[in-house]
Formats: sequence, structure tokens, C-alpha cells
Amino acid sequence: MRNIILPLFAAAVAWAAPSSALYQQKCANCHGPQGQNTAMGKSKAIAGLPPEEILRSLEGYASGEKPALRIVSMMKKNFLKSATPEEVRELAEYIRKLGCPPSPDVSKTSP
Repeated sequence: MRNIILPLFAAAVAWAAPSSALYQQKCANCHGPQGQNTAMGKSKAIAGLPPEEILRSLEGYASGEKPALRIVSMMKKNFLKSATPEEVRELAEYIRKLGCPPSPDVSKTSP
């Protein structure tokens, strides 16, 4: 029994990971750790893109509406099937923030 529960628990914990971990697992190999790469030399860098554009692109690739290599379409389709709408939305928000410069540390600024 323990041999079954432990892997299921580990999978549940991994899937409940924050958007940054989800990005590293599902996106970073092609788009780079900060969203700076052009995936397979075909797409633009995704860091800083508006969430709506990211969502449209994901859905377009998954449906075949947007032309892509078959493997890319399958990956996007599988991701959208396995993730909840909230996870997809949070991931899109995370990607938007990748393009933002870090907030200044106001505690170190003088008055």
C-alpha cells in the first residue's frame, strides 16, 4: 500500500508546485530559464508577453490553428489537457513577469 501512496503523493506535490516550478518543468527547455530564447528558432521570446497573448498562442498551437512542428502542438495540447485553467493562467502571469526588471529595494534608497 505504501508503495502506491508515496508516488501518488509525490506526483500531487509536484503538480501543486508554484508557477515558477511549472515553468521550469514545462517551458524552460525551449524558451530558456527567463523566457529569453526563441523556441527552436521559430517563436519570439516570451518573457514579458501579456498573459492573453500567451494563452492565445498556447491554444492556437494546441488546436493546430497556429502552425508549428507536430511535437510542439502535441506538447501544448497535452499541457492544456493536464493543467487546470487556473494553473495555465498563473503560468501566463508568471511569464509576463519574467520580462519585468526587479523592483528597486526602497529600503536602500535615501530620502
